[in-house]
Amino acid sequence: MKFSDFIDVRDGTHESPKATDKGKKLITTKNLSTNQIDFSNAKNISVNDFNHINERSNVEKYDILLSMIGTVGNVYQEKNDNPEYAIKNLALLKFHGDELLSNWMNYYLQSEDGQNKIKQKLNGSTQQFISLKELRNLEIELPTKKEMETKSRPLNLIDGLIQKNNQLNDNLLDIAKNIYHRILFSSQITKTNLRSFATVVMGQSPSSKTYNENKIGIPLLNGAADFRNGIQPSKWTTDPKIIVNKGAYIFGVRATIGLTAKVSKPYAIGRGTGSAIPKDVNNEEILYFILNDMFKKFEQTESGSVYINISKNDFENYRFNIPDRNGLLFFHEKVKPIMDQIYINKKQNKILQTIKATLLSKIF
Repeated sequence: MKFSDFIDVRDGTHESPKATDKGKKLITTKNLSTNQIDFSNAKNISVNDFNHINERSNVEKYDILLSMIGTVGNVYQEKNDNPEYAIKNLALLKFHGDELLSNWMNYYLQSEDGQNKIKQKLNGSTQQFISLKELRNLEIELPTKKEMETKSRPLNLIDGLIQKNNQLNDNLLDIAKNIYHRILFSSQITKTNLRSFATVVMGQSPSSKTYNENKIGIPLLNGAADFRNGIQPSKWTTDPKIIVNKGAYIFGVRATIGLTAKVSKPYAIGRGTGSAIPKDVNNEEILYFILNDMFKKFEQTESGSVYINISKNDFENYRFNIPDRNGLLFFHEKVKPIMDQIYINKKQNKILQTIKATLLSKIF
């Protein structure tokens, strides 16, 4: 049975609406990963552009988004009522409120069989894509409603646990942010640069001849795509040039900048990735927020650039306010337990995702 026989298959805009300071979000391939949308890096567009795009491709509850270009096959199921964002270069599978069919299709498209069917329809050499026509003509076997429910239920339960952990982490991070902002207003403030506060290292890519996908050598983080939504390396290298160790912060430095994450084991970092560790271990937690503030300023400064590329000199010369020593120690004592719990929840989610991947391989 073809997709178009039982699903309303559309796509988002292929135009490039002008960015605005405020407005509605435009979600593209770079903002979409399986099970998640990164709104923090999404472009704002005017309400008029938003309404124009959504005349044909408005996203509703239980609709599924599928990336059509670049990293083809990333899948996201919308579970919220009245979502307010527009889409570009994404396929929109509309289920018109059919939760059961949407749930089954969400997991089928994430399965190996679903991903293989998509890969068979890919076009392009330098940048792969799937056309709307090919997607509509995709052939799949549709199970009975009872089978759909049986296959979807355990996967839904796991996704629910992951979502609860993500929501808890969002709340915990908001608490830590509030403490960070308060401490900057309630302490004696001095100005310093990142060179004095942390050790910054820029990545260097190994030869592509040393890359492999068989997990031989050390995992490689070449750029933000490898840690946009959790650290998920796609390649390993047998000849790492720069290695970061457990506890270091990593971030994107080219094209997509920021997305600060903390590593829990050694990784090789390529030229699209940078790293920072505090010179005083008690400043580990506050460094995370300093880095995030820094990337916001860099993005504002480089907002007109087609391709953002931040150098080591830019990082080391970045100046910022810090509280006095008592303020720094107070922040460390208050925020360390919060950040530790966030990392525990992320570790639990990795375990849940592994269980989910195992179930997907057995169910579909």
